[in-house]
Order: sequence, then C-alpha cells, then structure tokens
Amino acid sequence: MITAEDSTWTARTDNSGSVKINIDNFAHLSEEGLLQIKIALKENPYVKEEYSVSPAIFSFYRPSTRMLLDKAPAVTMADREAPIRPAETGETRGLVETPALPSEREPAAPSIEDRPVIAILDFDGYGVSRMEALVLTNRLGTHMVQLGTHRVIERGQMEQILNEQDFQLSGCTSNECAVEVGRVLGCELMLAGSFGKIGSIYTIDMRIVDVESGGILRTTSYDVRGDVERLLTEGLAGAVRRITQME
Repeated sequence: MITAEDSTWTARTDNSGSVKINIDNFAHLSEEGLLQIKIALKENPYVKEEYSVSPAIFSFYRPSTRMLLDKAPAVTMADREAPIRPAETGETRGLVETPALPSEREPAAPSIEDRPVIAILDFDGYGVSRMEALVLTNRLGTHMVQLGTHRVIERGQMEQILNEQDFQLSGCTSNECAVEVGRVLGCELMLAGSFGKIGSIYTIDMRIVDVESGGILRTTSYDVRGDVERLLTEGLAGAVRRITQME
C-alpha cells in the first residue's frame, strides 16, 4: 500500500520487487514543498518505509506550474535520477519514475496546414532513359508524401493548372523556370534534379528552391551501386530522407 498525504492506494511490485511511482499522478495532493510517501507491504503491514521527494522535482509536476513551463524550476538530471531515500534509515530502495521534461520529449509533428507546399519537376536523365526518369520521379514523389514533411502537389493537379495557364514544362530545368512554375502553382517550394549513371553507379542530384526568394534552400546527392532497380527500391527513399534532413 502506498500513502501520499491523505490518499492511499495499492500497487504491485515488478519482477525485481520494485514499485514505480509516477509523481504526475498525485502532484495535486500536497502543498508546495516536501512530499512524504509511505509504503507498506499488504501481506505484512509492519514492513514499511517512508520516502521523501525533492521539492524541486515535486513542484515542477504540480498542475499550477505545468501551465507555466517558462517559469518551471530548473531540475537537473541528477535530481531526476536521484534515488528515493527513506526518511529514517537512509537506505536506497528504488527510483522515482517521472515523466520526461519538456526539453526531452520528441517534438510534435507539424499539422498538415503548417507543412510547406512543394511541387516536383520532372527530373532530367543522364545515362538513363526518359521513361526510367519519369518512373523514378513519380516514385520520388510517393516517398515525399509518405515521409509527411511537406504537402506535395499531386502531379495530375499540377499539370492541369499549368495547362490552364498555357505553361509548357518542356525544357524547364533552371532555377528561374522552377520559380516561375512555383508561382503559377502557388506553392512555396520546388524540387528539381536529375538522375545519372556512371559505370555501375547511379546518382541522384536534387535541390529545393524557395519560390519567394528564388534561392536554393538545400541540395543533396545520393549514390547507389548496382542497377536501376536498386535505385528505385532503395536509393530514392534514402535520397528523400537526406534532402528533407530526416536522415
């Protein structure tokens, strides 16, 4: 049985005989300051221990302070990992299990509306056929969608908009042309590049162009030794992770 202030509940031990206590679950039970926790065996109430939780740790998880993260007290890793010590015996029995601090948590993924809109131009092919370059470009776009870092304009929608504006993509390989296409489409970024082959090595070179400034935000290259099938099944996914800085 576990007692914190006026609240009592039971908890099972794990295989090692330890009990983990989540401070976040009862931070509201005590006033600011030291929190006393008493633990007794249900089978033998005379076997009991009393522990104290550091005020710095405890106060951080109180509901009132969690609403003001910028005012949260500084809690060091040494504090968070300090063993619980009995008030009287000074023996070490276990560790306080505390939720991760905000700085340690994984950043939340941006919502769909917050992701930048990107369009993909047909990649040029050097040493690969035009048909292979088109297939590879389409698969690259699929990986971009699956990765979820950008909102990718669907190819059919892209062609429809450009046709309505009598815009011809043929020969559009320069950054200036990519910017012009991006403005017609109303997107923020353009992805352009090329596939090449030298000997037994296939290479992917690509760049992300900022439509508003016309500048190149990021470039990358990715090499695959083998055949075009390996480029399709392995190389494209790695190249997309690299250009989106997810690698």
